[in-house]
Amino acid sequence: MNVKPERVFLILCLIFGIGFLLATPIFQVPDEPDHLLKSIHISKGEILPEKSMVFVSSYPPVPYVASASVIFVGKLVNFHSLDMIIYFAKLANLLLYVLIVYSAIKLTPVHKWVFFLLALMPMTLYEAASLSADSFTIAISFLLIALFLKFSFDEEKNELNTKYILILFFLGLMIALSKQIYIVLMLLFFSIPFYKFKNRRQMFSSFLVISIPLLLIIEGWGFVIQGAYVPVLPEISFHGQIVFMLLHPIAFIQALLHSFLHYAQYYLVSFVGTFGWLDNRLDTPLPSILVYIYLIVLILVSLIDNNDFNINLNQKLVYLTTFSLSFLSIFVLEYIAWNVVGSNIIEGVYGRYFIPIAPLFFLLFYNKRFKFNSDKMGIAIILFSVSILSISLYLIIKRFYIV
Repeated sequence: MNVKPERVFLILCLIFGIGFLLATPIFQVPDEPDHLLKSIHISKGEILPEKSMVFVSSYPPVPYVASASVIFVGKLVNFHSLDMIIYFAKLANLLLYVLIVYSAIKLTPVHKWVFFLLALMPMTLYEAASLSADSFTIAISFLLIALFLKFSFDEEKNELNTKYILILFFLGLMIALSKQIYIVLMLLFFSIPFYKFKNRRQMFSSFLVISIPLLLIIEGWGFVIQGAYVPVLPEISFHGQIVFMLLHPIAFIQALLHSFLHYAQYYLVSFVGTFGWLDNRLDTPLPSILVYIYLIVLILVSLIDNNDFNINLNQKLVYLTTFSLSFLSIFVLEYIAWNVVGSNIIEGVYGRYFIPIAPLFFLLFYNKRFKFNSDKMGIAIILFSVSILSISLYLIIKRFYIV
């Protein structure tokens, strides 16, 4: 019996994704009203945001193309039920997520089951079946990571030609026009072996050809929307916080450590699965024991989900560096955008923000020491995933419909 992770993912994601979608009332996914408003603006061709205290309004348009298209068609045919349009828009996001992640799992030569577990993690699926920009961002990040792994370990790809460079650029462009913080993933370029280029000079020049235009696009978007986001409190200042961090780096490090100590449990819970509004702590999380079990299973699968490929120390250093820089960048961005100048704790960080870069963390556990029957492992993972998703669906239904 040859169990294909991507095929099982396709089936389970559609079944439970639609279940999550139908069971979750409108606007019960974090920031969903803001994402709907953004989709409506995009559907009208209003790409550039007006001044707003809603940070989502400053996002680039790409993550909203699917939902905005549904809203556009709904208005075009004069469909009167806004609720139905919203559900169809959420379905469009889910279907796009399924398509992209299916491709990522099929494409990656290593850790297919790790990708499977991360893509079907309750928090991931909850976001995927919503209007959130996270649906597209997670999917495209997984696909980009999978492509880098393909180029690194697939011996059929002996040389990275212009075609492959353009594909990497396109995926990088999708991130640059989604949530730009994850553009750090382009550093995975240096995990590709040197022998797949004519020489080191070609490798660095190829990286620059990809990265410089992407950085210019990100800077261009930032320039165009400058001043569009108005902080919710007058004490919040982008410029002031940056100056504070430069002048008081120790104070920022202390705020970072304080945040880890204070919110560590919630970061883990909101990474694996919690349902309903997170911002007001009105959400219904998975029981802590299930959160820890899921994380332990992810680590165990990372250790035994191996094959003939060898990930060397230099490549793991690239994965660690890319993950660490992305991880730190998330905290820096939230510190600048959401916290008063000089705050001693960083508010506004949720575990779901780390899902797009999570495959890199678990790649650090990859090794060839442990051997396990792949079919038996696959069946065990499928049963585990079905069990956790069934419990999650029950919690969603109980949260919103059972008194």
